[in-house]
Amino acid sequence: MAERIVWDKYEAAILLEAVLKIDANVESKNDAIERVSKQLRSMAKNRGLSIDDVYRNTNGISMQMTAMKSRSRRIQEM
Repeated sequence: MAERIVWDKYEAAILLEAVLKIDANVESKNDAIERVSKQLRSMAKNRGLSIDDVYRNTNGISMQMTAMKSRSRRIQEM
C-alpha cells in the first residue's frame, strides 16, 4: 500500500473552491473532480514527488468532496 500523504492547505483550498463552484452551478461535479485531480497531481510532480495512479485520483477527489460537504453541513446545523 502506498504511503498516505496528508493534504496541505493549498490542496484543501483548491478542493473547497471546486465544491463552491459545484454548489453555485458554475462547474459540473464531474468536470470539477477531473480538474482538481489533474491540478493536484501536477502540483505534486512540480514539487518533485513520485506519484502513482492512485495519488489524488478522481475517486479520491470525489470522496474528499463528499467529506468536505458533510462537514460543512454539520457546521451549518450548529
